[in-house]
Amino acid sequence: TAVTVENPPSPKAIIVAGGSPFDILWPATEKNAGLAYEALRFQGYSDDDIYLMSGMAFSAEVDASATLGNLSNAVNAWANTQPRDGVLYLMGNGDTGVFEINDTERLSATELDQWLDNLQNNMSGRITVIYDACRSGSFLPLLTPASGKERVLISGSGDEQPACFLSDGDISFSGFFWRGVLNGDTVREAFSDAGSALSM
Repeated sequence: TAVTVENPPSPKAIIVAGGSPFDILWPATEKNAGLAYEALRFQGYSDDDIYLMSGMAFSAEVDASATLGNLSNAVNAWANTQPRDGVLYLMGNGDTGVFEINDTERLSATELDQWLDNLQNNMSGRITVIYDACRSGSFLPLLTPASGKERVLISGSGDEQPACFLSDGDISFSGFFWRGVLNGDTVREAFSDAGSALSM
């Protein structure tokens, strides 16, 4: 007996390089967004299963500009096709409970939580959220998944801490984390190694 599965569920990943190309953090944001893309491809994600958003088309892999509308569409429509698992990576400027997706728009943690809850209604696996910005830890208590759903939440700084982006992002939580993933570490190992590297 042969069983053929057409269009099996595949993992989906969304990368958001937030802010403006004129920001002082832009070199770090651009570099780490590219590193995240490379690491996810190494993990087996196809180009079609990675949606990269940026304020500037710094590579051919950029699919859309970083706006609230495009992110809403990516989470609520593009990724919401019964995916197996999901990854959302946000990088750039932030403050308590908000991510600065571009010069004029802010994404709140409560709005993102609603989008992720809707996405997980059609998902059998888990969502991993990696957020690296100042005070990114303030998002964590507000992104609690619905009962019976699994959500892994990773932040590059505490709820009252600035983020570290030195050497154009080479020395940063994102830099250490995604290089760990690219070297074959699990998410847990990459998180532990990135935290240890920044505390040295």
